[in-house]
Amino acid sequence: MTRDASDTAHVSSDGDDRAPGTAGAPFATVGRACDWLVETRKQAPDAELTIRLHAGRHRLDRPLAIGADACGRNGAKTIVRGDGRDRTFVTGCTVATARPAIEDANPSRRAQSLCRLHFIDLPARSEAPLDLGTLGFGLPQLPAPPALFVDGKRLSWTRSRVAPSLHGSVVASERRAWKPFRRRRRDGLTLAVDRRVLADSRPEDDLWIEMVIGESWRWFMAHVERIDRSRGLIVTSLPEATGTPGQSVCQIALRNGSAQLEPGHAVLDARRRRILFALPDSADAGTADVEFCANPGPLIRLTGASNVELADLGLYGGLASAILVDRSDRVAIGRCHIRDFGLGGIDATGSAIEISDCEIHHVGTGGIRLRSGNAAELRPGSSLIARCEIHDWAEWKRVYEPAIRLHGVGSRVTDCAIHDGPHMALTFDGNDHVVARNRFARVARDFADMGAIYIDLGDRPLMRGIVIAGNVFHDIGACQPLTHAIYVDRASFGVRVAGNLFVRVGGPSRFGSSAIYANGPSDLVIDRNLFVDCRTALILNFYLADWGHIDLERAHRAWRETNVRLEDPQLPHHRAYPELARFQIEDRILPPSNRFVENAVRNHAVAPDPAGAWQVRYGPAELVELRGNQLVGDPRELASDRVAILELIAGRSPDDAQRAVDQACIDWPAVAARLRLDNPSAI
Repeated sequence: MTRDASDTAHVSSDGDDRAPGTAGAPFATVGRACDWLVETRKQAPDAELTIRLHAGRHRLDRPLAIGADACGRNGAKTIVRGDGRDRTFVTGCTVATARPAIEDANPSRRAQSLCRLHFIDLPARSEAPLDLGTLGFGLPQLPAPPALFVDGKRLSWTRSRVAPSLHGSVVASERRAWKPFRRRRRDGLTLAVDRRVLADSRPEDDLWIEMVIGESWRWFMAHVERIDRSRGLIVTSLPEATGTPGQSVCQIALRNGSAQLEPGHAVLDARRRRILFALPDSADAGTADVEFCANPGPLIRLTGASNVELADLGLYGGLASAILVDRSDRVAIGRCHIRDFGLGGIDATGSAIEISDCEIHHVGTGGIRLRSGNAAELRPGSSLIARCEIHDWAEWKRVYEPAIRLHGVGSRVTDCAIHDGPHMALTFDGNDHVVARNRFARVARDFADMGAIYIDLGDRPLMRGIVIAGNVFHDIGACQPLTHAIYVDRASFGVRVAGNLFVRVGGPSRFGSSAIYANGPSDLVIDRNLFVDCRTALILNFYLADWGHIDLERAHRAWRETNVRLEDPQLPHHRAYPELARFQIEDRILPPSNRFVENAVRNHAVAPDPAGAWQVRYGPAELVELRGNQLVGDPRELASDRVAILELIAGRSPDDAQRAVDQACIDWPAVAARLRLDNPSAI
């Protein structure tokens, strides 16, 4: 059939791919609309073309792909738009048929959990792996396992309750060959664990063990090869030297165990190629909407594209990231709801990329990964993440997977809400990124020695110019030791922390947490921040002069390489960062270039302690500029021009202070916007 001369292709789940794609006769599939886009673009290179996805569910058997051949010239836009992120759904799931699992029913468990067991058979040619993978700190990224959805909600692989109090240890290791990771060997580890960990394990289950080995952030998950109940032993395999005899093991949990099955959970049975899951006794699998996902790629892929807009879509169900943007420019992703993906939400590389007003949650790894700009040339990518909400990320790989990861130069994260995540919320490399007017809450929750914002750039001294301004950090660090709001680690350089509000950061004194924690930084400026009910506002360690000798070799190598690069008079960093003129002559072990000035500490729950509110360790405090900081008893004392930024609680009565602080957490970003705290020149 021929199509009328329109600039919009309509797609409806009850359409027909033989139709012309008009509003009255829409296409049936997104793939057909993509073909229309390429065909039409040949005839109309300068026109704005739109794919309009009607309300309903659009199941993809191939990605919604837009390349250079589908993009316009002279700034002409290519638009993919839905009828609203809560009405138009794009998914990689297929319909599945569930059957009762009578042979797997456990009457005592059913009576206790009030659930009925069902299963689906896995497709014979499913590309998804039939195991949960070997995951952990420093290991390569692996494909995510398949996923099952019931009534639109993704089921979780069963997991026994994590019990930090149930400790164990590595008692033996055995060197083996290991095919999955080339050029790497593995160790067969025997773990002695508290026998209560094994109480609900069943011989027929294909179990995985999740644990922290040694350091508090060395989280791993691996297949259980053998269990000895009588002696409390578990045999598993992990990369060589992951665990050595005598190392402690904690935060132990078992995954994929049928004894843990409750409504909302599932078990992957690779032997019988099925997924076993539980429904409430009141539910009927015959009427439930059951979907299976083994889609290995992103749902939307932009490659070499330009002037593309994606808007008003709900995306769920895929084993990779939801949206992949590769080497593209002038891309806008707005008002999208992204959930339940095996890997991340959005993975974008290019320039002038804007991600705004999106919600991303329940993803396996990070929320947004953005690579924009050129760090070697200090050329900004001019990309922006704004007004997004990201929560419940890193559900599959649980460490070093932040809600937002920035690479390159000159990206901005503004007015976002990032909350309820297991590890870091934001990290970056590169230069001149601005993080402003965001709210961080209940993050870095499950593992110790971490920060909501984590910076580790000490081995790249030319990467600097980071501005963290006008943000709110609240309710962080109460669950794990050494957990902070901002963590500047391993002798990083050139960070500015200004005009932020920190509320209830840190736990008991034995945790050693602080709102801002810095190990051996240089050119760190912390000014005009307000710390409320934080046991310690700042801990600055000249750690390379003490226990940080373990990093000295790495640090000296980085300094030598930087000195060589600074010999080039054409290096753009000379002009951008005047402080580099003293890089070669400044004491790198005890640098005198850090400042903590004009900050205020106001505690209600903990009395202000002049000796402990801000601390300098392992070196002379005189090396840090400590000027104009206040320990505040009455918030009205803050009403002065010098700390005018703290106006939110100024003038409040002490009885109303706590309510005022909670309100401040809501109001602070607006105050920061009014005072232009995201503008480095205005700080």
